[in-house]
Amino acid sequence: MPRVLRINRVAVHRFAYDGADFALDYNGLNHVYKAGNCLHQTGYVLTIGTDGVLVGEYVGGTAASYAQVGMLAHYLLGRDPLERERIYNDLKRGLRNTIAWVLARWTSRSGISQARCTTRP
Repeated sequence: MPRVLRINRVAVHRFAYDGADFALDYNGLNHVYKAGNCLHQTGYVLTIGTDGVLVGEYVGGTAASYAQVGMLAHYLLGRDPLERERIYNDLKRGLRNTIAWVLARWTSRSGISQARCTTRP
């Protein structure tokens, strides 16, 4: 019987780098060429390791998106990494509830009435 792999570590690594001749455009969202400029950037790498030789890495995302990793790492630890579909669906459902809770909290604290947050047919 083949051995089942298990996720045994989840880590986020932050790194910094300088982009020569890069700047941000007028709205701060897009990189543009600007001679002589040096744009300091930060990035993130998510690493998920197993008790075997498999290691998954993802480079990208923002600090806000990685804030959720700590909340979800306990779910990933001990899971079979080859059950990607099941893990994806469980996390999707879990985050949907979190997002709904955050939105409900935000609307109640900001004074926005629920009637204004709903769409009308």
